[in-house]
Amino acid sequence: MTLPKYIEPQDSLLLNNSRNFRLGPGSENYTLHVSGFSGNATYDALSSRNNQQFSTHDADHDGWPDMNCASLLGGGWWYCAQSNLNGNFDKGLWWWADIDGDYYSPRRLLRYSEMKIYKRCAAHEKWTVFQRRKYGNVDFFRGWNDYKKGFGDWHGDFWLGLEALHQATKEGDMALEINMKSKDKKDNMRAGYRYSNLYSNQTGISASASSLTKHQANKILVMHDWFEKTPNRLAIETDFNSHFSYFSIRPESENYTLHVSGYSGNATDGFVYHNNRQFTTKDVDHDDRTPDNCASLLEGGWWYGNCSASNLNGNFNETDAKGIWWRGNVHNQVLPSPHLLCYSEMKFYKHKRYAAPEKWTVFQRRKYGNVDFFRGWDDYKKGFGDSDGDLWLGLETLHELTKGDDMSLEINMMTKDKKDHLWAKYRYFRITPGSDNYTLFASGFSGNAGDGLSHHNNVQFSTHDADHDGRSDLNCASDFEGGWWYWTHGLSNLNGNFNKIFTQGIWWGNNDPMFRNLCCSEMKVYKRN
Repeated sequence: MTLPKYIEPQDSLLLNNSRNFRLGPGSENYTLHVSGFSGNATYDALSSRNNQQFSTHDADHDGWPDMNCASLLGGGWWYCAQSNLNGNFDKGLWWWADIDGDYYSPRRLLRYSEMKIYKRCAAHEKWTVFQRRKYGNVDFFRGWNDYKKGFGDWHGDFWLGLEALHQATKEGDMALEINMKSKDKKDNMRAGYRYSNLYSNQTGISASASSLTKHQANKILVMHDWFEKTPNRLAIETDFNSHFSYFSIRPESENYTLHVSGYSGNATDGFVYHNNRQFTTKDVDHDDRTPDNCASLLEGGWWYGNCSASNLNGNFNETDAKGIWWRGNVHNQVLPSPHLLCYSEMKFYKHKRYAAPEKWTVFQRRKYGNVDFFRGWDDYKKGFGDSDGDLWLGLETLHELTKGDDMSLEINMMTKDKKDHLWAKYRYFRITPGSDNYTLFASGFSGNAGDGLSHHNNVQFSTHDADHDGRSDLNCASDFEGGWWYWTHGLSNLNGNFNKIFTQGIWWGNNDPMFRNLCCSEMKVYKRN
């Protein structure tokens, strides 16, 4: 065995988190079961040892017949390995660096390691299953009224109903989880959509789904060919988790349009293509395929486009495009093969994001429009408005609250038409003192609204009478009728004119040219966990 070269130690903290961790019993030589990697440690150097037995110098289970990896590497581990945290401290604790996928790429030498386990969040107190396919004894090839009202057996195969699903998600505080099994029952898949909101535009997602080229759209049309040409389509990687944001259903007046993003799981994102799609059944056609009806072609009811990247309400007994399957991202150039399923379950629950911190402080609110925010420096420094209504707490107070560098920021917004609930969260939030003109520092974005503060990071606050916006030819605060961390001009303006739209109004953007006019906003800080 060729020993790897090493990267010289650096004073940087590396984190590896594995959501699923279990050891087999001694009779299985303490086999490692691990998956769900996240972190900054470059590479998941534990999952490569998944299902590997533990080895020591006197108990060799490493699978190498000509040597003992524990003796060679001076430790006890699930060898031979792409990590060696139990190696000789003076000779080498290391973690694989994964440079261009080269197995013999350099390892990171470590000065320190700590491994700890903890119980994952307990099961959600209340969750509701709204779709299940398990026994194949319920026909899902049905019309609009059945899909609206629901059908099947609560304890078996069933569909709860589109109207019930709309009512449950309309407050914007639900999450969605989908559990699936492939047709041969060997591969378990899980897809999660964290944070449900009835009113969402899926910034970035809908654009991706709607920007299919003609060539890509033609690939969708030859779906039956994929099933014939990809018989080995059931190989799925072990569970892998990522965190995103979003799921919801619009009312019947909008044909129960699906809004979904925030994918996590190992099943690939089989909903991104269906985002912003209306529901279609064999007797009510809202798909993009003319003159065909995708529900009739695929024998189900779904948010079909032209036609589908998933079909969980298909024919239970079919093994082609009419069956139950999950394919994944169709807006990519290379389309993944579909995965035939024997089981699916879809359920929603209240998102843990809505478990409010013990103490949080609202420092900005725009809701009623009865407070003028086009004010000068002194007002923005001291604060103004009504604690129960529209308010600005004050820059000096905001500095005092955040100067400990242990605060997070959450911003909740609603679009001008009151249809879309948006949120943005920043793990790190701080405002410098007045001597530095209350400079903004915000990072660690998450949310469905787009990062509307990135452009304003490390920027001083400006008002119409105190200009720090980086432009010598004009005053952004005067142009935008507010006070904000403007910088030639900006990507957000939450303190703009309540009664106007476009640049002088209240709006939020991100790194693309589009921005959203808002009717309401609330900004609050709280101490990080």
